Amino acid sequence: MQLYKENKKYIDTIFLVFLFTRIVFVLMLIIGYYLLPKGNDYYPNVKWFGDIVFQFCDAAVYPSIAENGYGAPNHLFAFAPLFPLVIKAFSVIFFGNYPLTALIISNIFFIISILLLYKLLLNFLDKKSSMYSVLALIVYPASHYNSIGYTEPLFLMITLISMTEYKDKNYLTAALFCGFAMLTRITGVALLAGFGLDMLINFIIKKEFSTKSIRSLLKLGLSFLAVTMSVYGLWIMFMWMRTGDGLYFLEAQKHWGRTEPNFFIIPFVIELLIRVFKYPAIRTTLEFLIPMIMIIFTILVYKKIPVYFWFYSVMVIIMPLTTASTFSLTRLPMLALASYVFIGIHAAKSKKFRIIWFFASFVFYVIFTGTMGQLRATFI
Repeated sequence: MQLYKENKKYIDTIFLVFLFTRIVFVLMLIIGYYLLPKGNDYYPNVKWFGDIVFQFCDAAVYPSIAENGYGAPNHLFAFAPLFPLVIKAFSVIFFGNYPLTALIISNIFFIISILLLYKLLLNFLDKKSSMYSVLALIVYPASHYNSIGYTEPLFLMITLISMTEYKDKNYLTAALFCGFAMLTRITGVALLAGFGLDMLINFIIKKEFSTKSIRSLLKLGLSFLAVTMSVYGLWIMFMWMRTGDGLYFLEAQKHWGRTEPNFFIIPFVIELLIRVFKYPAIRTTLEFLIPMIMIIFTILVYKKIPVYFWFYSVMVIIMPLTTASTFSLTRLPMLALASYVFIGIHAAKSKKFRIIWFFASFVFYVIFTGTMGQLRATFI
């Protein structure tokens, strides 16, 4: 309540933009479904435009897992367990309707996330820059995935809670929520890596290399890791009991067109660039440009934000590139929170930058939502 009183103008703007973009999302689903040519993707259960938010790609998978569990086929282990568990828990409120539950709680989690992000950013940005940073997330071209049954809203909320607790030196709570982030998406590993690097760099900056300080660092780091992995270990144990392989999700990813991670990403980045000229289209162009722009913005803003916030964002962009798959390359960089800090700072300073960036982002948002209405799994 105090946060709202002190930031009423900025928070009101954030919520107005959120409502506006979600109304545009609904309108573009209607236009795409009824007025534009349909895509070649097959969605037999979509009978009217409202079905799209329940049946589009992964939005149909998580409620199914919540209702039926991880039965055969085993490739469902590619989907982390926390979101289905949360859907199942909240479904009691919504009369056992799993798809509706996923839709509603995703929007609630995203609203909580944008508030948490704004509050966290106020620790190292002014109010205006913080507001524009949050607006950049809301108007991100694939931001409509935060309003359907995908894991992004839950992951963002848990990640921001963990970051906030870490900032306040509540390390046990931060470690627990870091584990929950990994149970939501494997990219939660990026959060753990960010915290680890932050601990190490802060130790080096203090220049206190006594035996006592080294022991303190090791105690903090190892205890943080132990708590986080104790949480994630439940998922590893479950997979081992069901498949005989505690890391079976890596094998299951292959069913969805992903390879095992390879952090030498330069050849794949070059391949993405070649595809822009070999198969010129909005899709191939954005699959190259969006990850590149987001990582450049993230790198350039490193002096303005904490190490954990920055390194987490870098890793979130790099991790999808390690799988050598173009699938979701326009959506997954959305989680790179540091890139929005760059946008927010420059939007607050420059009206020209603000107009150009948000206009371009909104145009692509309209295109992305329209193609979803057409039932085209193009920008996912």
